[in-house]
Amino acid sequence: MHLFKMIKKSYINLLIIFTVLFLSVIREPLFFTSPRIWAEEGSVHIASVLSNGLWGSIITPHLGYFSFFNNYAVALGMWLQGLENVSYVTTSLSFLVILMTVMTPLVLKSKYWDTNIKLFLIVIFSLIIGDSEIWVNTICSQFYFCVFSCFFLLSDQQIIRGWKAFYVLFMIMNGALTGITTIVLIPFYLFKMFNNRSREGLDYIIIIILVIGSIIQISSVIYLSQTEGLIRFSLSNLPNFPHAVLSNFFSIVNSNKIFKVLIFAPILLLSLTAPLKEKTIYMPLLMAFYLSVMFAFLGLYMKGAPRYGYAPSVLVFVYLINFLCIYKGKLKYLLYLLTIIIFALSLKGFFKTKDVYNPAWHRYSLKNPKQNENGTKFIQFFPQGQGCNWFATIKDKDLEIYR
Repeated sequence: MHLFKMIKKSYINLLIIFTVLFLSVIREPLFFTSPRIWAEEGSVHIASVLSNGLWGSIITPHLGYFSFFNNYAVALGMWLQGLENVSYVTTSLSFLVILMTVMTPLVLKSKYWDTNIKLFLIVIFSLIIGDSEIWVNTICSQFYFCVFSCFFLLSDQQIIRGWKAFYVLFMIMNGALTGITTIVLIPFYLFKMFNNRSREGLDYIIIIILVIGSIIQISSVIYLSQTEGLIRFSLSNLPNFPHAVLSNFFSIVNSNKIFKVLIFAPILLLSLTAPLKEKTIYMPLLMAFYLSVMFAFLGLYMKGAPRYGYAPSVLVFVYLINFLCIYKGKLKYLLYLLTIIIFALSLKGFFKTKDVYNPAWHRYSLKNPKQNENGTKFIQFFPQGQGCNWFATIKDKDLEIYR
C-alpha cells in the first residue's frame, strides 16, 4: 500500500497501461494473431451487409434493438478488408472500446479512485472480470460502453474540455446507439447533471444524445416486434427474474454459486451494517443493484448471464475498495483476505477462453467455402460445437465484391 503512495502518478499510469496491455495479449494471443468472427457478428451483421449493402446495413436494427457500433464496425471491416479479413477490423475496434473503457479512471478524476492503489486495482479488475464471451467482439461491446458510463457517472463534477470531451462524447454516443445498456442509466445522468452546479454545454449535449438514443431504441423495439415478437418481455419469463437479479449482482465472484455466497455475502453484510458517515460511498452499490434488476428484466428470457453481470461486478468492486479504505472495524483484515480471493479468482477466470476460442474450430476460407446438400455456399463462425450453428450464406457475387 505504502509503495503505491510513493510512486508518482505518471509512473503508476504507465504501470497500469503496461499491465492492461500485457494481460490482454497473454489472455489468448490468437484473439489478435488469428482473430475470430463471433456468433451474431457474422450470422447477423455480416449477413446484413451481404443482403442490404454497406450503407443499408449501418441503419438496420437487429435482435431487439439498434446496434450502431456493431453495424458500422462490420461494414467498415467489409469495406476495408473484405469478407476474408473483416475480423481484423472488428477485433481491433472492439479492443479499442475495451481499452477506452478500462482506462477511463486514468482520464476522469474521482474520489472513488483518488489514490494510486485504488486506481490500479479498479482498472485491472475492470479488465479481468470481463467474461471471455464479451472479449474483443462487437456484439458485446455494449457492456463496455455501459461500464464507461458507470465510470463517467462516478467521476467528480468537473468541466471537461478538449480531447477528454471528444473521448466522453464518442463513448456515450456509441453506447446510446448500441443496445440498451447505456440508456438505462439516464436517471443517473439526470441526477449527475442537476447536481452539477458548474454544468455546461457538454452536460446538455450528453442528455440530448441519450434521449435521441432512447427514441431510436424504442422505435427499433416496436419495428422489430412486428416480425420477431417481444420475447424479452413475455410474462412467461417472470419466474426467471429473481434468480437473474441475484446472478447479475453476485457475478463479482468468478466461481460456483456456493462459493459466491460464502465469499461475497459476508463482505456485503459487514459493509452494509458498518456505520459510515460518507453516504456517497453507497452510490456504486446502488447502481450495481439497479443494473442487475434492469438487465434481468431486459435480458434474453429474463435469465442472468456473465455478460449481464459485468457492469454490476465492476461497480460492486469500486464500492468494496472504497469501503475497505475507510473501514476501521476488527474484521478489516478478514475483508482484505476475502477481497484478495475475489481478485485472484477473477484473474484465474480471465484466462479461461476455450469455450469462446478453440484453435481446433473450423476457420472459414473464401477459397473453399462450405456447401450444404442443396449446393448453397456458406461460411461458419465461432463458437462451434454442439448446439451452435452460426453461419451466413454467400453467393458468388459476394465473393467477388467482398474478396
